[in-house]
Order: sequence, then structure tokens, then C-alpha cells
Amino acid sequence: MSLLDYLRRSNPDTCLVMVSSDEEFEVDKIFLYDSKGGSESSKENKETIEKNVKIFHIGEFAETEMVNWTEEKFEGYKISKETIKHFLQFTNYSFDEILSEAEKLKTYCYFTKEITADAVNLCNGIAKDFNETDFIRAITERKPENALRIYDHISLKKDSEVYLIFLMNTAFMSINKLMDPNSVKLKEWDLKRELKLWFPDQEKLIPYYRSFGKSIQQDQIRSAFEYIYATDKLLKTSGGDRKTVMVSLINNICSL
Repeated sequence: MSLLDYLRRSNPDTCLVMVSSDEEFEVDKIFLYDSKGGSESSKENKETIEKNVKIFHIGEFAETEMVNWTEEKFEGYKISKETIKHFLQFTNYSFDEILSEAEKLKTYCYFTKEITADAVNLCNGIAKDFNETDFIRAITERKPENALRIYDHISLKKDSEVYLIFLMNTAFMSINKLMDPNSVKLKEWDLKRELKLWFPDQEKLIPYYRSFGKSIQQDQIRSAFEYIYATDKLLKTSGGDRKTVMVSLINNICSL
């Protein structure tokens, strides 16, 4: 069946959409019929097409229109115009790619409900390569948002939850030992051995451990170990969402 045959006997409940990137928008140019032809067949074809075909010319979005349209795709999330412009640089201004990447970002920022330039960078693999030491430092500085962002980055590359729990337990054991006044007598090597700081850069965390220890009581240290133990047990025995469990632990520890 030709297109003309379809148009003559089209289903009124059906809308046929045809997309063309041609620069010609005249009906006779698109459908290649002679609008000036005098034959009955030509006139019939012309009437059939003009009666059943509507042409809409949709131009390219201006930058403001593109930003506004993209902003709608992040409904329910906080995002600035500047962050949207930054985000669009990674999408080639393709509508399909914008929709796909927007969904990834929304999933990535589900708990914070805020899309930042850092989040955009992380999802595009160009951000700082955070490591586990950065995570522990954020915990001891009581910066849950930073700790969560670093956890998200680390977990993109590997299953890290159990290892991070181990490091948090080690960190609070060190903090507990440093709260002992006798710890000031320990020199560099003896201190590292006492605190079991064998991993790279761990000794850089000692000032943060001391600072955290000065702002906490012994009962809060016990609470921290209880949170860590409960989370470790949950991760090893439950099939629940690992990120939800980690978010709860991070917030509990940073609230001590």
C-alpha cells in the first residue's frame, strides 16, 4: 500500500508521525507531486495530501530553552542553571542522551535530592579520585555529606562497604586509644604500631583522630562501636539496600 492509499483510507484514531530533516517544508516538495499539474490524478493527490497532512516546523532550542527543558527533567531535585549548563557539556545536546544521563544523575543523587557540579563530574569520571582515607577523614570531621559523596565515588568502582566498615572500626579503636593520656608518650613508630596504622596515608589521620577524641565522651565511643557492629552484621546477613545501610551509619556516627 502506498502512502497515498493509506491517507485516503486512514484510521481516524491513528496519527502517523513522519520526521524529516530536510530544509524544504512545502507539501508539494516533500511529497514530490506537481502542485500545478492539471490532470485529475494530480489534483486528487494534492487534495488528499493537503486534507490529511499537517506540517510542523520545529527549530533548534536556544540555550535558554535547552536549559529550561533540561531543568524540567530534574523535577524534585535542586539544581542550578550553571550546573545544568555544565551537565549539558557532556551530553552533546542530544535529547536522548540528556534524558538518559539525567536519570543516572537522579539515581546517583537520590538521597541528597541535589545535583551539584561535583556529582556531574563524578558521574562522568573526571572528579578527584577519592580513596578510603578521604572517607575516614570526612567521618572524623563530622561531614556526612562529604563522607557520602566519597562513599558513592568509591562504590562506583568496587563493593567497598565491608572494607569501609573495617576501616571505621579501626579508626575508632585508634581514637579510643588516643583518648588515653599515656598515648602522648608514644613516638612515631611506636604510635603507628600501637594504633595498627599499616595502610598508606593512615598516619595522616592521627590529627583528626585526636581532634575527634577531644570532642567525644566514652559512652559515645561505645555507641560508635555499636553502630559499626550492627551495620557490619546487617551487611553480611541481609539482602537489603547497602547504600541505605551505609547512609544510616554515616549519619549516626557524624551525629555523635
